[in-house]
Amino acid sequence: EPGCNPETRCEFVTDWLPERRIECPYCGEAIVVVVDLSAGTQSYVEDCQVCCQPIDMHIEIDADELVAVRATRGP
Repeated sequence: EPGCNPETRCEFVTDWLPERRIECPYCGEAIVVVVDLSAGTQSYVEDCQVCCQPIDMHIEIDADELVAVRATRGP
């Protein structure tokens, strides 16, 4: 398929699952989150990969385009 080879991901997969770097609101470390554009605007809790604290994630998507990723202290 176009855009696919054994050394890279397929373009159609990475187009729908972009990665974004955010800063943990607890420890300040930069972490990477994967955004599923097909899920639309969403809110969920994800633990920091560094300090394990709960982060409230709010992902805003409009017309299959990523508009904003906000990370705040969780419950």
